[in-house]
Amino acid sequence: MTGAAEADLPRQHGVVSVDQLDPERCWAVRPPERTLRVPIGFDGTGAPVTLDLNPSHHGGNGPHALLVGAAGSGKTELLRSLVLGLAVHHHPAQLELLLVDHLGGSFRGLERLPQVLGVVGQYPPHPARFDIDPSLFARLARFLHWLADERLGWMGALGARSMEEYNQARKAAQQQPMRPMVIAVDHYDALVGQSLEVRDALLRLAEQGEALGMHLLVSGERLDPGALGGLERSLSCRIVLGAGSPAESRMLLGTEDAYGLPPGAGFLTGPVGPSVLFQAPDQAGLVQPVADRVAGWAPPRPRALWPPPLRPMPLAEVLGWLSIDPERGLSTDQWQPGRMSVPLGRLDHHVSGPDGELPRLELDLGRGGGHVAVCGRPGSGGTTALLTLLTTLAVTHTPREAGFYCLDFGGGDRAGLAELDGLPHTATVSGPGDPGLVRRVLGELTRIARTRTELCRANGVSSPTGFRQLLESSAQMLDPASGSSGDQGPLPREVFLVIDGLPRLLHEHPGAEAALLEIAARGPLVGVHLVFTADCWAALPPQLVELVPTRLELRLDEPQSSLVEARLAEQVPLDVPGRGILIDPRPDGAPGVPRHFQLAAPVLPRTATPAEVCELIAQFGTGMSVPRLEPMPTLVRPEQLPPAPGAAFPIGVDEALAPVSLDPFGTAHMLIYGEPGSGRTNLLRLLMLGIAENCDPGAARIVLTDHRGGLADLPTRLGNHLAGFAPNPESLQPIVEDLCTAMSARLAAADAAAAEGTGQGWAGPEIFLIVDDYDHLSGPTHDPLLPLLPLLPAGGRIGLHVVLARSTAGAAKAHSGPILTAVRAAGATGVLLSGDPQEGPLFGPVAPSPLPPGRAVLIGPDGNSTLVQTACHTDGVWQAPLAEEDALR
Repeated sequence: MTGAAEADLPRQHGVVSVDQLDPERCWAVRPPERTLRVPIGFDGTGAPVTLDLNPSHHGGNGPHALLVGAAGSGKTELLRSLVLGLAVHHHPAQLELLLVDHLGGSFRGLERLPQVLGVVGQYPPHPARFDIDPSLFARLARFLHWLADERLGWMGALGARSMEEYNQARKAAQQQPMRPMVIAVDHYDALVGQSLEVRDALLRLAEQGEALGMHLLVSGERLDPGALGGLERSLSCRIVLGAGSPAESRMLLGTEDAYGLPPGAGFLTGPVGPSVLFQAPDQAGLVQPVADRVAGWAPPRPRALWPPPLRPMPLAEVLGWLSIDPERGLSTDQWQPGRMSVPLGRLDHHVSGPDGELPRLELDLGRGGGHVAVCGRPGSGGTTALLTLLTTLAVTHTPREAGFYCLDFGGGDRAGLAELDGLPHTATVSGPGDPGLVRRVLGELTRIARTRTELCRANGVSSPTGFRQLLESSAQMLDPASGSSGDQGPLPREVFLVIDGLPRLLHEHPGAEAALLEIAARGPLVGVHLVFTADCWAALPPQLVELVPTRLELRLDEPQSSLVEARLAEQVPLDVPGRGILIDPRPDGAPGVPRHFQLAAPVLPRTATPAEVCELIAQFGTGMSVPRLEPMPTLVRPEQLPPAPGAAFPIGVDEALAPVSLDPFGTAHMLIYGEPGSGRTNLLRLLMLGIAENCDPGAARIVLTDHRGGLADLPTRLGNHLAGFAPNPESLQPIVEDLCTAMSARLAAADAAAAEGTGQGWAGPEIFLIVDDYDHLSGPTHDPLLPLLPLLPAGGRIGLHVVLARSTAGAAKAHSGPILTAVRAAGATGVLLSGDPQEGPLFGPVAPSPLPPGRAVLIGPDGNSTLVQTACHTDGVWQAPLAEEDALR
């Protein structure tokens, strides 16, 4: 073997030096029985030893071969030499090569060979890191199955049962030729040990490969029949290099001869004939020069079938070329203007596209209701997903086509959604620091959804397409709430409510859930979209999740909780932000397929951050912008409000800055909750002065109790409208007794009139009993209003209206008191000013929350709520709460 060991690589191919390798001779057309033959070394006499991958009935060793040997035996170098030898002796029109090495660089330097369809593994320009991304195993299995299925499809179309039959019939049918394919796999034992899917795919190729013209050339350190699942039975040709032990040699060769062999020495054994001992030449430093020479004989294939792995990328890569459109600003020519399908990144696929890349991840916001949920553990890229989506929408849509209302509850020190506040598409960005603006955003989106729904109903529109056509064919692009553009300008066609950190929003604003459910239910018809992030699905209301079928699932803390597919969720890499899985919908409406994806980073050319993206888009904008949703005013004066019809009078403005009026005769009772300084006493002042200014004393009279002195000036200002005034608890008792007497008489008269059908049965003004600081007036064992308890349910029939104002502190505990219970049961209107959310819901699902002075949630008897900034009726801006000793005067 000594002389054979000194043989060099060129000699194997019949030349003295690399420079003598000639494509005309090496790639000369040869008969089929001479193909798939490659020299592997020399025997003891110096004669060449050849591996023939043709099946045994064609005189070969194949159709498949197993190369096995212990570490250091030279198996990887021999595998490289075999692949290179096949390329040297086969024209690209005669052979296709697929190289698989999931661990490293066994085939480095062979990627440019013109016969290579693809190289699977850590190879430039985009290495596939199987150790980081376990989803690549499943992709490789799908790729191998696809290669076989493609050939089966070709053969089936011509009724062929083998590659030979297909090639004989394909010329008449003018079909492309089918070439032999060799799939070289290094470290196969480690590969199939990590993936049963890959093992099954290789087993299928081993069984069907002869007919399909597909040949396996696999290399590994050991033969483990249990791990291979029967694959070893199909690998009848074996190249056995140095074994690690005598026992291993016996298992591989039947003798102990393979134990102790020097590197490069081995036995070639086939299905027939004796084993042949050979020595592979020392090819150090020669493989690359030969590979480079062969690569120069023909151009590489136009694209590799094996696609690059999912990897982080800038958004510009999937948006395409950007240009400046005079009517649209910064835009891209590759996307139809205003189209509801937008690119976000790359979608995993087992075969590359015509451009050699993975397909784009396109999110169709015109399907599935147009809502999007992004779920993933902290650091998985949820906030970045929102930034990417909004940036894409901003490039593909003008501010007349898409507008963003953002609530940033993501937490942490990063800027988050605030980075996009400079976009002309952004109406507002708010968060925990401004609960009033948060409520304003939710109320505004609810209002838009309701008003647009009414618009559709009035025009007989029942589909999103019909709604968009309605906007295009009429002036209804303007704010449908007002019917005209006013000072704010038109609303965008598509409105997006974007929430980063939805579970925190729901925790801090318990009433938000009802608003979001309404928006999610109404939105699909009228172009109102809900987009949000969460750390886990369990933190979200199930009913809301059901309304959002488009789900981008990033890495989860608990993959078994996946709503896409738990097995794929386990494969999402831990430390790759933006990686995730989704259900890829099918165009025919059939059930979608779970797929991996990688989101693009929200940066464009000449930008490094989302904030710089905003500047770029604004720089080339056309002057259009979404009307800013400014915070509700913190100060509204009564004289700024227009008069209301009839006996009603304005008390403030709502989130749309429209006047909010109160009809005192249409309100049975009222409960007002607010912490000190919230504007509770001011609202009582507003109510009483409104009654006095808009109602005749013969129609409305006021009974006021104010034992803390906050309304001490009102008795003089109310004049004849004041029927009674109790400045302390002692003076209230006789007033209540007189009121009970009068109201009991009214009730008896009303009952008698109802029995006789003669009308109301009583005459006189309606009585408004106003009680400030009710919590200081009543307690568990005493309540001066208890005598009125039987009369409260009939308040509307007898003209009795009870208005109670109290602090939110301890409100939940006092909620079950008899007077409060009766007032609520009689259909009271609720007013929640600023208060502690820990008190819990006080009116339906609505709980108090921190609000600016005078800001209140008005809850009607029907449960509908409105955020109102009440008018300030004091001479100062807002009065500070009185100290205890000053109040008790």
